[in-house]
Amino acid sequence: MRVIMICVLLALLGFNIQSCSSKNKNESHKDMTDCYVWGPGACAPQMFPAELRYAYFLFGEKKQYPVVYSMIGGGIATGSSNASLDDLDGKMPLPYGFSALWFSYADRKVYGGDILFSDELKSHILELFKTGYIRTIETDDGFLHEPSNYTTYSLTMLPGGRVLLHLTGPGRKVYLKTFQCREMNVTIEELRLPYVTDAKNVKEFFDSALKYDEYAPMLAYIKEHGIPTKLWDRYLERFPYEITIEFEDDQTVIDPNYGYNFSNGELFFSDDSIKVDSLARIKDIVFAWNVADTVYTGYFYFNEDEVLEYFDKAYRKKQGQKGEFVIKVSKYNNWFDIFLRVGDKEYKFEKTQIHVFKVTPENKNDDDHLFYWNYRGEKIKRYIGG
Repeated sequence: MRVIMICVLLALLGFNIQSCSSKNKNESHKDMTDCYVWGPGACAPQMFPAELRYAYFLFGEKKQYPVVYSMIGGGIATGSSNASLDDLDGKMPLPYGFSALWFSYADRKVYGGDILFSDELKSHILELFKTGYIRTIETDDGFLHEPSNYTTYSLTMLPGGRVLLHLTGPGRKVYLKTFQCREMNVTIEELRLPYVTDAKNVKEFFDSALKYDEYAPMLAYIKEHGIPTKLWDRYLERFPYEITIEFEDDQTVIDPNYGYNFSNGELFFSDDSIKVDSLARIKDIVFAWNVADTVYTGYFYFNEDEVLEYFDKAYRKKQGQKGEFVIKVSKYNNWFDIFLRVGDKEYKFEKTQIHVFKVTPENKNDDDHLFYWNYRGEKIKRYIGG
């Protein structure tokens, strides 16, 4: 039933799906005819949601595959595919561009664009799909390392008409490129909204929509600080550093499969087989470690102000110098020393929000395994533009 409903919706929207079994010899963008399972997704920063009028990817010979939901938020690079393409028509040629039209509630404007990928970007995407990555899965018999691949092209709509493109898959997200779309001077009638509105023009549309409580945090922030346009530029900056986790107790064994999120929306795992030379600013890390038969799992949410300030200071005059982001775990497993080291300078992180779970043979059947929590009574402070 789900497949039927999706296919009917796509047909009503005028979109067509093409399988790899029917390649056209005169097909355009022949460099993007390799076939893989992929789907489209779209999102927006959590505090700065948006609404799609439409968004679809271009592939094959004038074929289009759309995002079939409209209200977007969730955070950078969180756009998900609407359906597995195995449910529709199997593997498909990789897309070579996208088209989008959307309402940006932060700056009360309509943006749109028709984007074609450069040859360089298409080659990069094709190489990512050909290479894939390793995904580690924990089973009853231990860790299983299996080949995995990307599944979703995720668009992130930012205020000002910018669009971030990510390629995502289970346990991995890669930032590809930023595109600039243009402001659209359109009427309500030209937008052909799929719902009824009393608004006579775009201004009235935004006036009405922004009365809902869900937009109150965004409006309050903009009133005090304005739209943080330059913040996303800083999120996308990369630095030559690596992440190191050290333990005071030399009997400690770390789970080799730990993950980290970055300000630019990227997500990597430590053993995914992909070497990355430069990273955006660290956002959060989760890792587990064993001491004898006790298992600890720590969640580290780094403070945005510290991250922005210390990376700026560390790399202001040493942009090419290799750095190291270090987490030291004490022998008591509830004391942590966190710092960024570049050259002979160290910048200590003191506002990281941390909680740790502890599981022992004696308490493994209990409901509560919380061992350490340094922000009790507070919420996790999310990145403003994330």
